[in-house]
Amino acid sequence: MGIEIIKEFFSDSHQITSKQQIIPLRRKLAFIITAFTVLIVIFLGILQNRLLSQVLKEDYQAHRNQIEEATLDAIGYYDNLNLLIAKTKESRIKSVLDRVLADYQKGITAGSLKLSSYIDKDIENLYLIDNKNIILHSTDPTEIGLDFSKFPEFSRQLDDIRSKGVLFVDGISIPTKQKQLKLFA
Repeated sequence: MGIEIIKEFFSDSHQITSKQQIIPLRRKLAFIITAFTVLIVIFLGILQNRLLSQVLKEDYQAHRNQIEEATLDAIGYYDNLNLLIAKTKESRIKSVLDRVLADYQKGITAGSLKLSSYIDKDIENLYLIDNKNIILHSTDPTEIGLDFSKFPEFSRQLDDIRSKGVLFVDGISIPTKQKQLKLFA
């Protein structure tokens, strides 16, 4: 009886039953491995997404800081360039203005001064402005009669400059039509 059980266990009919049980077990194992792999991939994807998001935010902030620093540096360079240009031209501009003032003090009226004769490479236009801040005479005829008193802030600045009695060199202006730098004094 014991031998018959052993023979029956190793018989073909038992092997078929055993194979039938192994196939569903393989399917279950493959399903479990696949599901576990999908879960791991999802978890790693979420982790990678968060890490990448953090890195991108840090890179964005670093680039933004670099751009801000470069912009501030460029503005500083531009301001220093303006000061350098103004200082180098100030003495030449002063000599031209001294010549205009000397001729005016000789009795030549403002309207009869030939302002274009004072123009050099450092001075593009000359303006004679009265105490009411109106341009009386200019090398640019389109500017004659311009009334700065209509611009109270600028008119006050002109009054302040006039009251000090010193040469005042203003910042560089970049006109868009002529595409050249202008320095006002």
